Amino acid sequence: MSEYESGKSSVRLKIAANINPAYLLFCLVPSLLLGIVRLPETFTGDQAMFVVYAERLLNGAMLYADIWDVKQPGIFYFYLTGGALFGFTEYGIHLFELLYWLLFSVVSVYLLRDHFSNIWLVYFVPTFTVGYYYLTVGSLQMTQVESLANFPVALSFLLIPKLAISSRPLRWYAICLVSGLSIAAAIALKFAFLPLVTALSTIAIVLVCMQHPDFSRRKAIAALVGIWSVTGVSLFLITFWVYRLGIFDQLYYTTFVYPREAVSLHGGGERLSVLSNSLVWFTLTFFPLLMLILAGSVYRFFTSARTELAIRSFRDNVRSKQIVIAACMAVWLFVGLLVILIQSTSWWSYHFMLLLMPIGLLALGAIDRFLGSCEMLNRRSVLCQFTIVAIFFFTIASVFNIFTVREIKRLYRDRDLGYANGPAGPHGDNWDMYQQVLDESRTVGFHNVRNRSMFVCSDPLYYYLNRQTPAISTNGWMPEFFVGQQWRILEEEISASKPGILIVDSDCEWLISKNSVRLRQEIDSEYEVIMTTAKTTWWKRIDDGASNEPSREMTDVLP
Repeated sequence: MSEYESGKSSVRLKIAANINPAYLLFCLVPSLLLGIVRLPETFTGDQAMFVVYAERLLNGAMLYADIWDVKQPGIFYFYLTGGALFGFTEYGIHLFELLYWLLFSVVSVYLLRDHFSNIWLVYFVPTFTVGYYYLTVGSLQMTQVESLANFPVALSFLLIPKLAISSRPLRWYAICLVSGLSIAAAIALKFAFLPLVTALSTIAIVLVCMQHPDFSRRKAIAALVGIWSVTGVSLFLITFWVYRLGIFDQLYYTTFVYPREAVSLHGGGERLSVLSNSLVWFTLTFFPLLMLILAGSVYRFFTSARTELAIRSFRDNVRSKQIVIAACMAVWLFVGLLVILIQSTSWWSYHFMLLLMPIGLLALGAIDRFLGSCEMLNRRSVLCQFTIVAIFFFTIASVFNIFTVREIKRLYRDRDLGYANGPAGPHGDNWDMYQQVLDESRTVGFHNVRNRSMFVCSDPLYYYLNRQTPAISTNGWMPEFFVGQQWRILEEEISASKPGILIVDSDCEWLISKNSVRLRQEIDSEYEVIMTTAKTTWWKRIDDGASNEPSREMTDVLP
């Protein structure tokens, strides 16, 4: 290495040790603006269900007892926190999510400040992750478990390299605490993430141990035990709290028993079309970044093939600080794909958002390698290189991503919002479903709908837009995945609670006729059809007056 290159490298390391707040704020602006544009994004059925359930939790309902869903508690309490702070509306939840992503951006920049050879690339981490998220995803993929999991999964291993250079016990304990709590948070969002966070924390510690001779195996094992002790204690406290609430059996069934039953009955070849569609969406959405990763991998292969001693090159790479994070991102990509594939009753497109962080960071790593080898660019100023990367990113994202074009068309097309607050109301990919629910509710009469208890075996937007809560605990958003026990529970709950209004879509009606003769007979004998559309049927209980059960309190979004 020449004296000039050595000096340049030392300057870079010195700059890397300190993050410039002005640069950081400037690079958060694209993500912030893109996030603000998406604040009014319409909910889909998933987000509507999370909001309705979260508001019920705020009012004292028990998860898995009064309201049931297959997901772990983390997502419901995320919505509960966002709704309590900013309101149980599209604006409130998406504002809370935006603040969450901005915190993720700041933490990521700080922890990755010495990851890139061209250290100023770290300021692009928010753009290549959060900014790309807001630029490309649709209503269905926003504020989902897999998207939100990127933060705790990243924190589970990003701090581990600091253990080798930490001489103060207090700092060592703090790193173990944060990493352990992050693993627990990821598992609380979805138990299926356990293999992912286990692999990442283990790989990170093994590589740090190989990298630093002073970081002995004994210290590595102690760190791993410390991190997982924090995780174990955290999960034990959550379990104890659940036990005290009296819902341990329900949580155990939901987490460990039901998934096996559902996979044995519903996971298989009939879901392959869903997986195929999701893979197409994933490829088109992340195409620019995937191409960068592929080009960077090919370039690295051919440049490393020219080295005389591949083993020496490997050893040098292991000693590099960058290899720990890069290897963890590759493991995240591989194990994350396996985690997605084992969930054979799902395979929805939003599951692939679990890979947002590794794809964005590996794409930036490819740019870092190209910049390092391009002598012409290396001679330019940092500001010039910075500008080139910024223009390059927004060009490929805008030209190659078809969802950007979709967003522009969506924002500027004429439509009748149907909301009392006009253009300030929600808008987005799922607006057609909003309009359908609003039109049907107007036809039936909002007063009639709101003054009766309701069960919806269809899109939870019927609850959300009518300011209603489910009359029973059964989740009518997923009847295609019901096992025998759930059909029996549904029969008993309908008979006991006698909802005043039933809203049943055509698929659910077919499933009821196939799986529950008793419920089919009860609906036919005790309910009358008040409206039929191409997709849904509205039923009213024949002897039903106005129910004494109050509808949920929320901001009036209907005229």
